[in-house]
Order: sequence, then structure tokens, then C-alpha cells
Amino acid sequence: MDTNVKTLQEVFQTGQRLLVPLFQRPYVWNEDKQWEPLWEDVERLASAVADNEVDIEPHFMGAIVLQKVAGSSPVQTRTIIDGQQRLTTLQLLFNAAFLATSAHQAPEAEYLRAHFKNSETFLPTSERYKLTPTTRDKNEYLSLISQGDENSSPNIPEFAPGLLSGAHEFFKTKIESWLGRSDPLEQSKALATALMQKLNLVSIELEHNEDSQQIFETLNARGTPLSGADLIKNFVFQKLEIEQVNTGTMYQRYWSDFETAFWEKGVSVGRVPTPRISVFLSHWLVSQSGQETPVHEVFRRFKLQADGAPVRSMSDTLPKIHASAETYRGWSQASTVKSGDLDRIGLFAYRTSVLGTQSAGALLVWATDPSKDTIPPDQLEQFLSSLESWLIRRALLRSGNGGIGQFMAFLVSRLEESSRDVAGDRLSQLLVESSTVNLAWPSDEDLVSELKFAPAYRRFRRPFTRMILEAVEDHLRGYGTGKNSFAEGRVQRETHSIEHLLPQQWRTNWSVGRDVAAQDERDRHVHRLGNLTLVAGGLNSKISNGSWGGPKGKLSKLNQHSVLLMNQNIGQIGESGWNEESISSRTDLLIDAMTQIWPVPAEALGLNQGLVSEGSNHDVSVYDLVRAGLLNAGQRIHAGSSANGTLGTVLEDGGIFVSEFRFDTPSGAAKKVTKRNTNGWTFWVVDKDQGVTLSTLRSRLVRSRLSSGSVNSNTA
Repeated sequence: MDTNVKTLQEVFQTGQRLLVPLFQRPYVWNEDKQWEPLWEDVERLASAVADNEVDIEPHFMGAIVLQKVAGSSPVQTRTIIDGQQRLTTLQLLFNAAFLATSAHQAPEAEYLRAHFKNSETFLPTSERYKLTPTTRDKNEYLSLISQGDENSSPNIPEFAPGLLSGAHEFFKTKIESWLGRSDPLEQSKALATALMQKLNLVSIELEHNEDSQQIFETLNARGTPLSGADLIKNFVFQKLEIEQVNTGTMYQRYWSDFETAFWEKGVSVGRVPTPRISVFLSHWLVSQSGQETPVHEVFRRFKLQADGAPVRSMSDTLPKIHASAETYRGWSQASTVKSGDLDRIGLFAYRTSVLGTQSAGALLVWATDPSKDTIPPDQLEQFLSSLESWLIRRALLRSGNGGIGQFMAFLVSRLEESSRDVAGDRLSQLLVESSTVNLAWPSDEDLVSELKFAPAYRRFRRPFTRMILEAVEDHLRGYGTGKNSFAEGRVQRETHSIEHLLPQQWRTNWSVGRDVAAQDERDRHVHRLGNLTLVAGGLNSKISNGSWGGPKGKLSKLNQHSVLLMNQNIGQIGESGWNEESISSRTDLLIDAMTQIWPVPAEALGLNQGLVSEGSNHDVSVYDLVRAGLLNAGQRIHAGSSANGTLGTVLEDGGIFVSEFRFDTPSGAAKKVTKRNTNGWTFWVVDKDQGVTLSTLRSRLVRSRLSSGSVNSNTA
């Protein structure tokens, strides 16, 4: 390794070829973050030279890493390991400066040209220019760098102008403006001096047999940060070079597609838009390892897997990634089709896409992996139905996504222990057995309890609510019922508006007089699930605030213009009027339909893990936990995360001692800490690492009693 501080003249003026490897990302620098700050530095230095300032401090531009290429060539050839964005920008800057100064016949123009173009007297056309970009950028770059070259090749294929053209035009415009401020010849001289002698780089040069990967990873955070996918790409193709396979062929077959709009598009991971390729790689790694892999850790996990045992050939691994990615893209794109039928995977992908989480992706990648044995159709249906039910029921009850990524990885690891021939049955069993309340599979009773009185329109995001109503409509049309569908097809997706049957502004045509209690009751019903339906966008404005009955009323308009079966059913419920009783009746019907669309096994005990409210015959006390050996007398328990590390002590008789006070119940002890009514069973944590609460232990005891047939209360 040879490290030196060099001027741009020392970096560029000698005859050479700088190759951007095909596995490097394309050009991504832009005006705000890179071009403008670079020009400001160039302008400042050139102005100082023009003003004959002495002791001008050179501007340091960072580092580049170059690696010599073994073999014979008329000029030294190096691969750019790090710094290709910077070097590409500087080449465009020198060309723009050449064009602007040559327009004034400045002598310095030829010196500037020598910084981006090699001498033609001994080089073939393919080696004429000093930098050779990635395949994706090549045509655009050559069209720009050859401007002003009377011998440039006229056969450059067409391309769509992008950031390279933007950078070239930006610098050319800035330079032309700066030259025009004073004598163009003097300005040209000052500009050339600044560019060639006042900008410095640290040049790190490696021999052809030195390992460049470690340096690449260390330096990648400079400039525009590389994504995990960028780092993986570099790592993959360095491995392929070591394996001595044709990297160009491997790139075209198995990686070039990842640099298209579909894979580069940002998708939401939490609230952070992340390139889809990084999200997919995260899912793929989980599907292979059964270990949680957040997006920001994809490169570290990929490298560990590639370098670990058993040793995997990258030439075998890359085709598997590509095949899985093609399957992923297939069902991802199918999920965006708004009309017509969908296969089961596409329907699953659509319904879960509106949840605002990518949590299920790893399991779906695992289930559809072309490199693994195919899951039988009936088991795949069971697999998708169980997972969809678990996800959507939890979303309806707003169960939260804490720990979901880790749980998905756990499920993959357990599924790998069984035959894929029983994958659906095994997943259903694992979901039923999830022992913590925050991961439980909600029961029908949970749905009824949560949704019967819930203001659904305000509680859920619009896309989610619309998807739920679409699913009910499909159910009414016979889809998923085990019967043949008798409708023309599934309802169109993502095209209908959500309509309040009882209008939000109900006081205009739906008055209940001055009875305040009746007004409050109506306000409580207006956003409930049973008051919501789907209508075509154009129909919505006509019926929104109208009265219910009569030839021009809302019911008549629904019957005339809506082909949805759910709206025909509304006519049956509200034939004599639409009121709070009608809304409650329809809410019950919709919840019943949802329990059929997303069924749950009878063994699933729900969010309450088989428990109902305190005072029921399934109650369990802290004393019961102590007597069952799930807690020990004197054991310390931790208050919730917002309680600044407060500890409680479990007493032998089931009491809890906190801050010199004894409490008979967990909730009483929790209220002492929080100063408000608090569910003590979920507040007190027994095992912080595993997230085990008193509620978790209570659930385990109830499960034990249910399995033994003993569910009588043993409270203290």
C-alpha cells in the first residue's frame, strides 16, 4: 500500500486508465450536497489565485483508493476501490473547464484536457479517456467527456440524461459565468491553476494482490453513504473475482436488474424510506439464517453468513438470491394490481401491504424460496391464511409491532426444523403457542370486545379500513368461503371511497332534536364499523350528507348506483331507517364476517390468553404464581420502562412491596409508581431480557390449568 497526498495534476496528468468496477453503484452525487460545495471551494481558490494572494492553503477533498490491475497495457490501469463519485465529478469538472476556456482560446485549455484525456498517439479508442465508468453510466459519461473532441466516436447509443449531465451542465454554467467577471484569459489561467495545484486528494494505491475489501468498508461512509445493498454488491463481486468466474456475465444475469427502478424505489421501514433491494435482502437473510436482520445490518449479516461455515460459493449463492428476488418481485407487483382476481400469494401481499409494516416479508420469502422444496398447495394456503389472520387480527386490536422482527426470525428457525410438507400446519401451531400477550393470536371474543364499540374510522388508517371492507365484499361474493364465487370477480382494490351511512355532519338532515344524551349517542355511533361502507368515488359526493329515505335519499342512491353486495345488505337492515340500532346490527354482521375471513384455531386463547377481566372464575393472583413456582418469595420485579428503574419485591403471601409500602394487587403497586390507574399485570416485568411480565406468567398458569382440565379460581 502506497499512501500520498497529491494535487489533481499529480493524480490525473499522467497517462492512465481508472476503471470503475461494474459492481460499484452508479453516479449519485447531486447539486445541493456535492456539486455546489465543490464549486464554492474551486471558486474561492481561483479567486485567490486571480488576486495574487500568497500562501494559499490547498483544499483537501478526501481520499481515493486505487488498486493496480495486473497485466500488460500501454498505460498503468487501476481499479477505483473507493472515490469513484469524487473522481467522476472531477473528470466532468475538468471537461467543463476545458470547454469554457477553449471558447476564449485560452492556452490553459489544453492543459485541462490532458487531465481527462490520454494522448491518442499510442492508445486505442477504448482507452482514450482516463476514467471508464460503470456499464449503467457509460453512454452518458462518454457523450459528455468527449465534448470538444473532434475525434470522438459518433456511435454512442442513446441514453436518458441523468445526474452526470446535470453535473456537467452545472459546472459549465458556473465556469462560464466566473470567466466573464473579468479578463477571460486571466480568469482561465487562475481557474486552471486552482484546479490543477490547489485541490488535494489522499491517494491510497494498492498492489493487485492486496485485499481491498476492508479499506472499502472503512471508507464508505464519506461522501454519499453506501446502503447495505451497495456494500453487498461490492463484496459479492470481489468474491466472484477470487473464484475466477466471469464477473461481467454474473453481473448481467444476476445483479443488473437490482439497479432498476423497482428495486431502487424507497419503501417504508417504520417511518424511514429504504431501497426495496435492501428490504428484500433483509428478508432473504432472515429466511436463510432464522436470525433477525434489521435493514441497517444486512451487510454485516450477509458477510458473516458468506464467510461462515459451511463455506458457500458466491457463484452458487448469487443465482439463488436472484431467483428468490424474481419471486419476491412477482408477488409484490401482483399486489398493486387494482382489478381482477389475485392468486393467494398476491392477495396476501396486498392485504398485508396496508399494515404499514414489512414484518411478514421474511416468512413469505421463506415460503416461496425457489431453492427450497415446494410447499404443497393446501399447506401453502394454510400457511398464508394463518399468517394473514394473525397479522390482521393483531392490527385490528392495535397490538403493536414490538418484537415482531425477532418473532418472525424465530418462526423461520422453528419452521426449518420441520418438513415443508407440513409448513402450514406447523406455522399455525407456532402462532397458537406464542406465549406472550404481545404476540398472541387474537380470538373472536377479542375482536368483538375491541370492535363492537370502537370508532373504527378514526382509529385505523384509511387504506387499512378500505381493505377490511373490500375483504368483506369479496366474502359476500363467495371468495374464501369454500363455495364457488357467484359474482363477476373480486371488488376493485384501492379505488372506492369510504362512506359514512349516517353522515359525519348528521345534524343537517338527521337531527335528534335537543336531547343532549341522544346527540352524544349518535356521535358515538357515527364512526363505528357498521356505519362505514364503500362507494364509487363519483357517487360519494351525491349521497354523502343526504337524508336516508325517499326516492332521492341515500338508500335509494345506493340501490341505484352501487353494485356492491354489502350495500344491498344495508338496504335490508335499514329499510325502515338508519339509526344507532342499525349501525350496531351491521357492526355485528361485519365482525362476524371478519371472523370467517380471518379464522383463528379454537386452541388460540387470544390476547387475554384465556383470561377475562378481574373477578371472573379464571382469575389468577400473584399468590397463585408463587404457589405454582412461577415466582419466588423475595424475588425482585421491575417497573415499566417509564418508571426510572423502580423495583418491587414479591412477598410470600402474594403481596408486592414497593417504596416501603405493601400492596395486595399488582395494579395497586403500579399505581403507587405511576400516580394513576395502571394495569399492574402488564406493568411489572419479571425478566427484562425476555420481556416476561406478570401477565405472561399468569397466562402460562392458565394454559397449564386448561390443559389439565382445572380452571377453578385459586385466588388469595
